This record gives sequence, C-alpha cells and structure tokens, in this order.
Amino acid sequence: MPGRKTSSDVAKRAGVSVATVDRVLNGRQRVRKETMELVYLAAQDVGYDGVGL
Repeated sequence: MPGRKTSSDVAKRAGVSVATVDRVLNGRQRVRKETMELVYLAAQDVGYDGVGL
C-alpha cells in the first residue's frame, strides 16, 4: 500500500470498522483487549504512523 497510511487501512487489515480503530487509537471508549491487540498489530503491519504508536 503506497502513500500515507490511514485509519481506514488499519481497519481493513484488522477486519474491524474505522470507528473501532478510532476508539482504540484515541482511547475514546473501552474496547476488548483482543480487539485492541488486533488493531495495534494491524497498525504496525501497515506502517500507520499515528500518535502513541
């Protein structure tokens, strides 16, 4: 995937919604530990350069 990575790229890789990625990466609401791990791994995998990663 060339170019700057977005939360949409992370969502596609993790198999979750963009809203779930937002909740995990911004701590907006509680999310299951398994989902959090999935999102963080997907973010690393696609090269997402978000805050706190």
